[in-house]
Amino acid sequence: FPVTIPPQGEYGLLLIRLYQSLSTLTGGDSEWIDYFMNAFNTTTDGIPIQQIQIRKGLEKALTVVEALNNR
Repeated sequence: FPVTIPPQGEYGLLLIRLYQSLSTLTGGDSEWIDYFMNAFNTTTDGIPIQQIQIRKGLEKALTVVEALNNR
């Protein structure tokens, strides 16, 4: 049987992926993660902590962080 995840669950999973990707990228440096989330970012074209309030912004921040991890 296919599993259907409600939109809130999908959003939650994206937040978890963002945290995991940031943690991997920074070696778990919470100060760096805090800086990244609260400073203007030219790549995401905004402040990630504000952007992730909507799904499109969350997806953009996640795409950027995952790309940095994969370079």
